[in-house]
Amino acid sequence: SNIGISTMVSEARLNCMGVHHPKFMLLFEKSGSLVVTVTSSNMTDQKATDATWIQRFYPISSDTTVGAGQTSSYEEVRNRCDGSDFGFVLADFLQKQSEAARLSQIIPIQFLRKFVGNIKSLDDLALKFKFSDSEVHLVSTVPGIHPGRSGSKHLSQGLRGKRILYGPQRVNDVVERLSGKVGSSSFNGHKTRPWLPPGVLSSTDRLVIQTTSLGAKWNSQYLEAVAEQYMNTNSSDLAEDDETQMIDKVDIIWPTMNLMKRIEDEYKKRFPRSRRSVSHFAFLSSQGFNESDLACASRMVFYEPTVLPQIPFTLSPHIKTYTRLLNKKVLPSCETSSSTIQNGVDSFGWIMLTSACLSRGAQGYANKMNVGCEYTSERSYLNFELGVLFVSRLQGYPESDRLYSSYSKSCSCRKDHDNRRIIKMPTPFNMRPKPYQIDPDEAEFCETPYFHMMSRKSLMTGLCSLTPFGNWFLNQKKHK
Repeated sequence: SNIGISTMVSEARLNCMGVHHPKFMLLFEKSGSLVVTVTSSNMTDQKATDATWIQRFYPISSDTTVGAGQTSSYEEVRNRCDGSDFGFVLADFLQKQSEAARLSQIIPIQFLRKFVGNIKSLDDLALKFKFSDSEVHLVSTVPGIHPGRSGSKHLSQGLRGKRILYGPQRVNDVVERLSGKVGSSSFNGHKTRPWLPPGVLSSTDRLVIQTTSLGAKWNSQYLEAVAEQYMNTNSSDLAEDDETQMIDKVDIIWPTMNLMKRIEDEYKKRFPRSRRSVSHFAFLSSQGFNESDLACASRMVFYEPTVLPQIPFTLSPHIKTYTRLLNKKVLPSCETSSSTIQNGVDSFGWIMLTSACLSRGAQGYANKMNVGCEYTSERSYLNFELGVLFVSRLQGYPESDRLYSSYSKSCSCRKDHDNRRIIKMPTPFNMRPKPYQIDPDEAEFCETPYFHMMSRKSLMTGLCSLTPFGNWFLNQKKHK
């Protein structure tokens, strides 16, 4: 058949378990432009809080030259660090999807040849549009064993031998390059100032993970390895004498059982005849909760909605974000107040909107070497995921500088005192919420995390017994 991948490719694939989880759309307009949409939303009725990024990329005319802002050299584009490699990452992602396609299923290049035209390979897609105009960095995840920036074995070969980094490794590489710590960011032979100059990133920054699915069997070693990738621990901005464990810099935002019950009650009150549940967008079972370390569960904080929905009831979260929350001491003051804390504004080194939840399949896990217990830079992924990374740009150029911050109704500033443009991200939740464990020296939880699935046995044991609902259930069992 001339449709789909060949039988030889299908037979050569290894059997593995994973999830095809990206949410994106490519709209090829008759005008010749390409509209790219990356979202956390599924193709269902809108019953959850989601987020979407969208940008139009205009076609490159036949007389466009490298000097006009487009280049065919992947390494040159990658060194620019401005998001220009968007097209290469997208093409690689589509290629990996093609290799995982079922027999007789149309694959991206066949669609492009039939409906778009003038495209012989996915390489052509990467060079057909002005991806140099991208305001974000595309972050993809594909199944397989992939090295980090310093990896030497099992090199992942992308289009024309180009090596693409994935997931947390990709974020690590982008941030390191934009900090000026690795490689040299340049354009047309001229070095550029780092987007994140010394003093912006700090060892007291926090990694805020807001997800709607928590995988089971998380331990402190796995979570710390993921946090180290996102927080760029090799950066000289991190203090050498900082004795805080990396896992202590992580906050995992998760809805409480009381919040999800309120959401469900509000919906049923509004639509009494509806039999559909609106709280099925968050996934954590009581058994899976028990299979994780207390050190990981202790990083959980409340999901606290901060933005009123456009409909008269609260929506369940389905959005997924990962954020480097800057230390309050380095936050610039806004124009109308000398205190950003007073206005409830937090600034981000970067923030990523993604489809990736907090699971090993999405975040990957390190591979041990055969000798000793040292970890290599390789990570194994099982899922297909896709996200966009927004990085603050603080080069000292008012026309291009931007500082991403949390949404605040009480602050209407467009620039700070340093004349940097403030871009307020409409994050629908509190970035510094209340922790589940009020006293860090006590194991008990002040509220019960939301479980989409519960079993009697698991509620009476392990971490569940530390929650109010688990404790109540255990006492009820004792008095029977």
